[in-house]
Formats: sequence, structure tokens, C-alpha cells
Amino acid sequence: MHEEVQDLNANETALGRLRTVLEHLAMLCYLDYLFDRLPRVLSSVAFILDGPLALFGPQAPLKRAIAAYLQSAATEMTDRGYRLPVIVGIEKSGQFAEHAAQIASHIPNRTLMRLPDDYIFQRILASRPSTTSAFGEDTYYGRKFFYKSARGQVFTITVPYMDSNLFLQHHADDPVAYATLPATLALLDGIGTKLYSDAAIPITLAHSFASIPLGIGSKVLTLMSKEFLDQTP
Repeated sequence: MHEEVQDLNANETALGRLRTVLEHLAMLCYLDYLFDRLPRVLSSVAFILDGPLALFGPQAPLKRAIAAYLQSAATEMTDRGYRLPVIVGIEKSGQFAEHAAQIASHIPNRTLMRLPDDYIFQRILASRPSTTSAFGEDTYYGRKFFYKSARGQVFTITVPYMDSNLFLQHHADDPVAYATLPATLALLDGIGTKLYSDAAIPITLAHSFASIPLGIGSKVLTLMSKEFLDQTP
């Protein structure tokens, strides 16, 4: 990550990349712990990430290791008769989420919309690196879909490649290639909230617990400022 650190700038990009990597690694650590010790419990757990299942910049090569681990764990769980855990990334902003909001009125409830590469590069993204490159092949360890839930909320989601055999037998945007997709959609139908537009309860709660309330934050900053000023000679 040091490649993006600059001496004379604020380094928001580098810090953002670091935060993203830590979020994905935290998810993998929890998954690995349950996989080794409580695989039956893991079958009933859902991992919901705030953002796509992707890594960008210098950290992008890590996506191949993550995909390989998930596929290996999925194969072993399936062989042992366990269901696969739900893993999904949900995007609330960005080009894909904005496009989903624009076409939401044309998507019926409880409908999954496939996003082929041609559609992505013609209608969502402004450019394509090359005519032979597939979307996200160097950054994503999952595939994007739009889903309009039973409550009418539109989610921009990424679902991981868990079954390598299924993935090789179908097109990258074919829902059949994603073993956990049915369980993921059923989950999304149950965790939507009207508190924010197209929001999910787990992510909303996570933001609530991680944020500092305005009143308390102001008091803390005031006390810190006074303490600092009192100590200044």
C-alpha cells in the first residue's frame, strides 16, 4: 500500500485502500475461525460487506487468493454435507448503484437483473480497458447483480464465486453459476429497512455503532481543545 502514500498530500486513497483490505481480511478471519471449529454454525452465518467484493490498486492481486480460499472452503463444506454461508457485498453509492436507482421503476419486485459485460461497458461505465477484458477480472472475486427485493428496494450486490465447477460451466453473469445466490436473495428480502434509501439493517446498524453522535463528539472535541490550550505554555 505504500506505493500510494505521498509526502505532501492527505493520502485519503491509501488509507481507504487499507481500510478496505482490513474489512475483507476481518471477514475472512471470522469465516476461517468458524470453518475450522464450527462448520455447522458457519452454514447459518451471513457475511455482509459494505461495498463490492473487490480490491483495487496495489492490493488487487489479493483477490485471487481470497477467491481460491473461498472456493476451497466451499468444496470441503459441500463434501461434508454443510450448506455454504452467504457472502455478499452491498453498494450504496457509485456508478452501479446510481444506474440501479435510475432504472428501478422498470424492475419488478423480487427480480434479479443480470449484468453482462456488454451491458456494463455500454450503459454503466464510460470506457472499457480492452475489447477482450472481462469486467472485474483483475479486481473482483464475485459478480455484480441488481436485485429488487420483495419490499421494492433495489440492491447493487456482489456474490462470490464459491463453486469453481459451476462457474466454469456457465457464463460469468449467469445466476446458476453462484451457489449461494438463492439464499442471498432470500436474506435481502428480510433485512431491508426504510430508514435509508435501499438500505440493509446490518450495514445501517454497523454504521450507527461505529459513528460518534454529534452531541457527544462536540463535547469530546471541546474538552480536548480546552485541555490542550490549558497545557500550552
